[in-house]
Amino acid sequence: QADTRQIYEYVMRANMRPPFGKLLADRIKTDDLLAYRKQRAAAGKSASTANRELVILRAALRAAAQASPPMIPISSIPRFTLEDERPFARTGFVGDDVFEKVLAELPDYLHPISVCAYNSAVRVGELKKIQWSQVDFEAGLIRIKETKNGAPRTIPFIGGMEAHLRGAKAARDEFYADCEWVFSHLGAQIRSFKGAWLAAVTRAGYPDLLFRDFRRSGIRNLKRA
Repeated sequence: QADTRQIYEYVMRANMRPPFGKLLADRIKTDDLLAYRKQRAAAGKSASTANRELVILRAALRAAAQASPPMIPISSIPRFTLEDERPFARTGFVGDDVFEKVLAELPDYLHPISVCAYNSAVRVGELKKIQWSQVDFEAGLIRIKETKNGAPRTIPFIGGMEAHLRGAKAARDEFYADCEWVFSHLGAQIRSFKGAWLAAVTRAGYPDLLFRDFRRSGIRNLKRA
């Protein structure tokens, strides 16, 4: 919940405060929301992004109207419809051939996390938090303590996961024995790798590919299996 609140606060400060910050809450009109949607589209943002941001604003206005006593009349909340996202939906699936091409262009330190994302379909945020104490080579699985839905689970080694994890463990033991993070670079936890990712997918010929497409593809592969 704290993470969600922080995201909402960031979105409000960065994107919504400039156009709406000087308006009284009960003076925001439908035209203002439509203008905001056009502004975000002109900035290259997707319909999904604009929808999510407008939902945050609507939730804030409803909370104000439902406060005790009400901060604004509920009748002042402007009516608007969210844009249909279906025409803009990503397919977001890759096959083994595309995965191997992208993997070949990625720096070596991103191979383990990429292989695990593609084979296990675990979210990248969850992968980044995994420590070596959670990896059981004897049982052939990873124990995930914290997941998005709050329920722990175990992930078996699938495909090339074991080979890449053992390679990462050997490199860690030799050069950075104090590093507790499974997915690391130069002894530090991997956090953002957007630059390396964009360069790799561009060289591979798939500049629009997102890292989370590996997870989406992994889910499909697991269902088919």
